Amino acid sequence: MEFDDNILTSAATATSLSALSGSGAAAASASNAAALAALTELSEVNVRFFTRQPELPQVPNTFLSVPVKLARYGLSEVVNALTQADPPRPFDFLIAGRFLRGDLLKHLTSTASGGEGGIELEYVEALPEPQSKPSRPHPDWIASIDARVPGGAHIVTGCYDSVVRVYGAADVNAPALATGVGHASAVKSVAVLKTVSADSKGFQIVSGSKDRAVRVWQFTPGQSALRCVALCAGHTDSVEAVAVAPGTSKFCSGGWDNNISVWDVNNADTALPADGAEAAAAQPSKKQRKNGAAAPVLPSFQPLLSMTGHTGAVTALVYPHPSALYSGSMDHQLKQWDVATGNVTHSWFGTKVVTGIDFNLEANVLASAHHDSIVRVWDPRSQQAAREAIKLQLKSHKGWVAGLKFNPSNAHQLATASYDHTVKVWDLRATLPLFTLRPHTDKVMAVDWMDGDHIVSGGADKQLQTHVMNNKTEQ
Repeated sequence: MEFDDNILTSAATATSLSALSGSGAAAASASNAAALAALTELSEVNVRFFTRQPELPQVPNTFLSVPVKLARYGLSEVVNALTQADPPRPFDFLIAGRFLRGDLLKHLTSTASGGEGGIELEYVEALPEPQSKPSRPHPDWIASIDARVPGGAHIVTGCYDSVVRVYGAADVNAPALATGVGHASAVKSVAVLKTVSADSKGFQIVSGSKDRAVRVWQFTPGQSALRCVALCAGHTDSVEAVAVAPGTSKFCSGGWDNNISVWDVNNADTALPADGAEAAAAQPSKKQRKNGAAAPVLPSFQPLLSMTGHTGAVTALVYPHPSALYSGSMDHQLKQWDVATGNVTHSWFGTKVVTGIDFNLEANVLASAHHDSIVRVWDPRSQQAAREAIKLQLKSHKGWVAGLKFNPSNAHQLATASYDHTVKVWDLRATLPLFTLRPHTDKVMAVDWMDGDHIVSGGADKQLQTHVMNNKTEQ
């Protein structure tokens, strides 16, 4: 039996550090090596199966002796035999809250354990492979998606053709329900204001563009055009990210000017005069004027707060709490901000360019995407500034990870989009992806969860894709 050199080295190092003398270290190391060597002779181990899911078949509450070479498939056969399940069901297994990947012997080897006292194996129903629905074509690259619309009936996209679009979630073959035309360049980010709407049947959308502007749009069912209701002019370069604060009318934006702005178009104190540079910035582009477009004067606003601290472009934002937001930047840093004061409360150095972030309130973790193909999961309570704050590093993508989103209905699940043309679904209780989805033929630049059972993705192949998962069994 061959052992992983890293495991053996780690175990030996830990033993040597705990030894009180050179001879003690040698004895401990020899003892540890002997314990690992003994695993090669181990053929069976005692396990006790249990589940926290009452809808699953229950097994006797006792320890059983099973072959140490059993992995997920073989262990599923044991559970199905014990419960006389018909038809048999596939299961996943967790040990101390972490998914078992490989056989039981691999687990014992990695923990340098001989299995004394037995292993507690929690079983949960394995999820089926997600299915991709027919795609919806876009005229250009899809840069951003927000599928978390009130009622779960709509999907909002931001496109490189400078248009914001709203789609009905139910009919994948239907064209866009409404379009928002007004930006003079690519729309890099969109976010739905879930609590602010002039029409209780509609909703408002925030968009950020390479034209340096942030716009607020009103979607009203039955109307094919989004109505631009506000212009937020303050950035001096491309706006790369926007995010909304839950339960409030506030939102934020960040971009290539390295700055973050916080906005509230319901705050009269931030309104600007109807004339001047702000009004001029609201006028249609040269192309629009040539086509006979009117020249509306939009209500314009200045930031409620401007925050500086990044030394590179702000590429990602998440606003999980009204008093705190998080940012990621090309300066390799992630920052937590106090929105009341505009001050940085903590910084983490990601060592690589940050391309996307999301925050999971239930699990209290921050996830970041990077151009080195790695997804990093951080403990936001950590006062460490670097790698010590990283809880997990998820490595499977073969290209730039462009974005990521937590499942709003399952604190364990994360979806990621990559330039390697794939979407991956992860469970944070494992370091390998649950699924790899390959419906795209080019870079995947945006991903979101429409609900706990649907993932929406888009990118450079100009296709909006919906993937159906089955998360009915809570994990």
